[in-house]
Amino acid sequence: MLRQATTTTIEFAAGFDGRRETSFQPKDKASYNHGSAQNINIITRFICDQLVNFCQADQTAKDTCAKASAAAAAAPNKTGAAADAFNAGFGITTNFATVTQIDDQGRVVQAARRSFARPWKSRQL
Repeated sequence: MLRQATTTTIEFAAGFDGRRETSFQPKDKASYNHGSAQNINIITRFICDQLVNFCQADQTAKDTCAKASAAAAAAPNKTGAAADAFNAGFGITTNFATVTQIDDQGRVVQAARRSFARPWKSRQL
């Protein structure tokens, strides 16, 4: 039985399904009834499969989903930026990149430190 899917938006936050860590889940549970996952590829694959198998998706929607999935996979792992990348593929603007990443022990994950040049240190020319 084919049905009309609504939004393909993926959310990113802590606390989904009782988790301590941040994870991903489909926003529209009616069209995409899937629990949360730490790996966005699980959610993107499910959404794209639902478009193919259960929704009235045309080839353009299928191609768009494949491109959005690739964008999510290319984003930093286990961060809201991956959800933002997938959502942007469908023209949906979200800002999950600002959500603090939490590990499975409930600890804040520190971003990698960047190396900055020290402007006060003179160079020998």
